[in-house]
Amino acid sequence: MKGKLYTAGHDINLLKKIDNSGGQFTSEEHAFVVEKEFGTFYSSRDSVLNFSFSRGNYLKFETIPLLMNFVKKNNYSSILSMGSGDCSIEHFLAYCLGENGKVIATDFDSFYVNRAKENFSNITAEYFDFFKDNIASFISDKVKINIDLVVFYGSAYVMDDDVFVKQFSGIKNAGVKAIIDFHGGCLSFRQAWSSKMWETIHDFFKSNPKIKELTRKILLRKPKDSTEKNNYAGKFHGYWRTENELKRLYEKSGWLVAKKSTLPNSYKHIAILTQ
Repeated sequence: MKGKLYTAGHDINLLKKIDNSGGQFTSEEHAFVVEKEFGTFYSSRDSVLNFSFSRGNYLKFETIPLLMNFVKKNNYSSILSMGSGDCSIEHFLAYCLGENGKVIATDFDSFYVNRAKENFSNITAEYFDFFKDNIASFISDKVKINIDLVVFYGSAYVMDDDVFVKQFSGIKNAGVKAIIDFHGGCLSFRQAWSSKMWETIHDFFKSNPKIKELTRKILLRKPKDSTEKNNYAGKFHGYWRTENELKRLYEKSGWLVAKKSTLPNSYKHIAILTQ
């Protein structure tokens, strides 16, 4: 089971300004919103870290013991992080790996990548767009080293099925040994049914504006302007899936779930994938 996810985690007016008729976030749109809303917080390494952790990224620190135990157990030395955002967690991963390790961070937001290149000298930051780029070619032509482990920090959910299988298959074809997917869009069966129900209701009202307006008048009895913000679902950003649906996509891409895990404060679905 699968459905759409929307984000309202940015300035609503900015989201509406770039909302391309309900289309998914593009790299250009995301970079525009982040720079307009938060650009002043990315002027230095310390300001990035302070701002990033104030927004909750410190919760990702609980992933480091799990990840580093897996890395040390398998004697890995190179990590490629896909969809790294502001690259703050990758900055700390590089310290954990030590001088002989290598961390490459990627994101489709050029603002994040350019600032990471300026602020985090201990990692390599590169632009990569799931929807436009080929990961196997990226590793062979851009990274140019053997990658032991690919990590998705809550980013794989943005991909639809075809892109998901293409990129995960590309990782396999590039000779990567393992993937850790800290998945940000996995729902339980009950959550999935609830989300699907509300998505159906949302789509119904969207396609029937007169019924939507009549329902608003009857139930809310408020002027349109006072509920406009609440009526905006947010910018389409990715997909939620059930665990079984994710497993199907992993296997279709040539990966097996070697271990599943969960963390209390950050990721409820963690899949360690091997070939």
